[in-house]
Amino acid sequence: MLKEPIGRSLKTDERGGCYCVAKKDCVSLHIRVDADIVNRFNAYCKEVSKTKTLAIEEIMLKLVDEYEQDRDNRRLLEETGIDPIV
Repeated sequence: MLKEPIGRSLKTDERGGCYCVAKKDCVSLHIRVDADIVNRFNAYCKEVSKTKTLAIEEIMLKLVDEYEQDRDNRRLLEETGIDPIV
């Protein structure tokens, strides 16, 4: 669990929720998502006491970080033949 909000432009309010300091640094995300997934996500947010914004930012960053690490490891393996995960 992160103690500090994610992102350079985000601050935490008194309830632990995040808000954008500078509107130009934030982007609204409007998507259609399966209702069952949204219900599970809402339950997750409630269980971990996080706002939906903070939870989705953490999830997105974790996913992208894992992808980039895997990509970099594959490139290293292709270039050197050395598996970095040994």
